Formats: sequence, C-alpha cells, structure tokens
Amino acid sequence: DHPRAIELLTKLTRQPEYPDRARAQELLGLTRERAGQLAHAKAEYTEYLRRYPQGDASTRIRTRLRLLASAGRGGKRGTLFGGGDGDEGWKLAGGASQMYRWERSTLTTPEASNEQQNQNAIYTDGDLTARRRGERFDFTSRVSAGYAKDMLEVGPGDQTRVSAAFVELNDRSLGVAARLGRQSRNNGGLLGTFDGLFASYQLKPKIALNAAAGFPVESTRESPQTDRRFLGVAAEFGPFNDKWDFGAFAVAQTLAGETDRRGLGVEARYFVPGKTFIGLLDYDAYYQTINSAVLMGNLQLPARWTASFNFDHRRAPVLTTRNALIGQPVQTLDELLSLFTSEQIRQLAEDRTAQSDIYSLSIARPLGDRFQFSVDAFASRAAATISSGGVAATPATGFDKTLQVQFSGSSLWRSSDLWVIAARYQDSDVATTQSLSLASRLPLGGAWRIGPRLRIDRRESTIDAAEEMLYVPTLRLDYQRGGTWIEFEGGAELGDRQLPADNETSRRYYFGLGYRISF
Repeated sequence: DHPRAIELLTKLTRQPEYPDRARAQELLGLTRERAGQLAHAKAEYTEYLRRYPQGDASTRIRTRLRLLASAGRGGKRGTLFGGGDGDEGWKLAGGASQMYRWERSTLTTPEASNEQQNQNAIYTDGDLTARRRGERFDFTSRVSAGYAKDMLEVGPGDQTRVSAAFVELNDRSLGVAARLGRQSRNNGGLLGTFDGLFASYQLKPKIALNAAAGFPVESTRESPQTDRRFLGVAAEFGPFNDKWDFGAFAVAQTLAGETDRRGLGVEARYFVPGKTFIGLLDYDAYYQTINSAVLMGNLQLPARWTASFNFDHRRAPVLTTRNALIGQPVQTLDELLSLFTSEQIRQLAEDRTAQSDIYSLSIARPLGDRFQFSVDAFASRAAATISSGGVAATPATGFDKTLQVQFSGSSLWRSSDLWVIAARYQDSDVATTQSLSLASRLPLGGAWRIGPRLRIDRRESTIDAAEEMLYVPTLRLDYQRGGTWIEFEGGAELGDRQLPADNETSRRYYFGLGYRISF
C-alpha cells in the first residue's frame, strides 16, 4: 500500500533526529521508487545522504541515486532540477531544529568496572530555500547547515556542517540549467557532495548533455579543499518507447597534481508499470579495473506479491589514488610522495582497496487491508587486502548472511496505530545472531503519538566462544501539528556476555529531546 506507506513514513521523517530516523528516510525513498515516483525518490535519497553521509545505508543509497536518473526528462522547455510548474514570484521554505542528546555506558567485569559518558551535545540545524519562477528563468538558492555543541570534557569538540550552499538558474526557453556551490549529485559518474559547478543542456527532447567541475567534499565539516579536483561530462538519452533511458559518463580527477581517478561508465534504466530494472558499469581507465557493476530491480508479481533485488560488485572504498594514504603516518599525498614513488603509491592504492559483493532479495505481500508480510535476504563479502608500505593486511570476511521475516499490522487497537514484529538471523565469520523485535506506534489523542519498542538479541561469538544476550527497550513520544514537531526518545541497551572463564555486563542509557519548526 504505497500511498499509505508514504504518508506514514513522511510523518516519521519530519520528526527531529532520533536513532531510527535514518532507516525511515531510506524506506521513504524506496517506497516512492517502488511507487514510480522517481523524482521524489531521488529527493528522499539525497536527503538521507545530506543528513547521514556516513550512515549504514549510504553506500546502497549512493548506488540507487547513481542509477536513478529521471525516466521522463521533459523537453527543451523543461528544467533540469524541477520546478517547472507553479506560480510566478518568490517562494521561501525551510525549517530549524534542535536536539539534545545524552548517552552514558558502563562495562563491568569481575576485575573492574568502567563508566563512560559517550554523548552530551546539542545539535542545531537549519535549512532555507528561496525560489523565484519567472516567465523564462527559474532561480533557486539553498543553504542547509548545522552546528553541534559538544559538552563532553573529552569529546570530539564543537562541529559546524554545511551540507548544501548553492545558487541555481534555469533557462526554460534554451533548456539550460546551472548550479554553483556546495551540492550533491550521485549519477553521471559523480560520487556525492562537491564544491563547484554543475550544468546541463537539453540538446534535443531525448538528449541532455551535462558537465561538472569542482572539488570533492570529504566531510561537510570542512571548507572547500582545492588540492583534489575533478572534471566530468555525461550524456543522457531517452526515454525511448516510454520505457528505456540510457546514460554515459567520463570523469577525470586529480590529487595534488597526480591522477586520482579516471572513470568511464554507462547506465541503463527500464521503467514500466510493475517493473523496474537498472544497471550501472563504472570502469577506471587509469587503474584498468571495474570500480562498480550493479544490477537492481523491482517487480510486481501475481497474487499481490512484490519483489526487489540488488546485485552489487564494487571496490570499497571507490578506487582512487587517495586510498594510498590509508594506514600511513602522513596526511597528504605530497608527504607520501616524499616516501614513495608515484608508481609505488599507485600500487599502495590498489593494495588498500578491497573488492566487495552485496546481494539482496526482498519479497512482500499485503494480507488483507491491514496486514503486510515480508521476507528479506541479504549477503555480503569483502575480499582480503595485502600487506604493503608498512600497512598490515586485512583478511577476507567470507559471506555474511542475514534473513529477516517481518509481519506488520495497522489499526489493530485504535485507528491509525501500527504494530511490527520481526525475526532476524545473521551468520558471519565472527558471530551468529538471532534477533526478535516488537515495535508499535500508538495515537494518544490529538497530535500526540507514543512508540514503545523492544528488541532481544542472542549472539554467539566464534572468536572467543562467548554467548551474549542483549535487551534493547525504547520509548518514543512525539507531537506533530502543522509545521511544529516535538519529540522525546529514551532507551537502554542491557547486555550480559558469558565467557568460558568469566562474564561481562554492559549497560547503555540514552535519551534525546528536540523540536523542529518548518515553514
């Protein structure tokens, strides 16, 4: 039930920050993608990477964004970044939020007890977008930034983040669009956030030419770093027969004057109601190896079943000369060049970059109007890296396998409530884990909702023969009305780990309180 799922997930993602918000953001993008709302899906995925650039799902979301170019690009009078409809004149939109988070943990063994304050911080975020639509030109400006006030005695310190800061101009008559500043793009060979210029020209109704140049952004906490530069060009073709569209790209990247990356790639997308197939091949001409090869798809099957799959083979991280710095006692390539030759550094980069494979398959089916059943299977492995340049080798991981069965129901106790029970089994080289979770979201009256959750994990380690039980209770309370959201969440992780000789007890407690105002 995509419309209902989108409605509920949208409410979840409009809350101030909380532990499962990242998961809700990813699910919202996936739901919109499966519903055929490709432009909205790209926007939700981009929002995930803006908020959680290092999140657990960031790799697969970057893959989806690289693959999801617009399936139905408009004609020459359309605009590259959207906004082709609407009234003329200025429009402002944005919001501000603050979240206080506190976390403390203890670890007790027969010999000692250690207590640690993990987090004590206030996170302040703001976003402002200004748009003006004219008879011919569309103008957009956006700033999205945040500030973290760290109140730990020994902590990471205060941090400022700038996720987006750009101006954009579209000429609908000529079919030309340009965006200048800090921005994110994940298709056409571009790998996320960068500082620079992106431009597009709708040469013909089914042909668009793109170009980008600038400086990759390693962290949104940093100002523009000019020692690493890139230039990329891409072309997009389609749609053909309202089903197919294709893309091709080339990207050249340098670091301190040395070749960092030379990417060549093609993308293909097939969209019809009930079927989506997307493929990507990214080849590095400098290192003469495949950086990534991806095939993914979504299918609507008979008897109301839906299925999605993902086969992902890639270098992790993306193979670049900068990878040679991994594990080295220096911070810059210039410093590394004083220790190794350019050819040795190229070899070090290859030695530090492992190959990884990810396979996933999901099937789901609604059961009546209020229930949903789903099964998710996931497997991954990473190849070993070799020892070189004073950096130790890393072993291969073998296959990590995960199977999850989930059953959900709505309006069981009261109208608009939600209940989810899930069982999960994970088998890896280091441990096997069985997990059972129960989550709910219940209306309290008015705009208030409460969400108690409980997860129980049983973990058996293959390294030290330890057995661990972990109990994770969580309680969330939130209020939403108009453009105002208020949220409280508190929880604990209570662990008992039995070793052959002794045992360990771990406790972690946390809570957060925040608000967001949007306009």
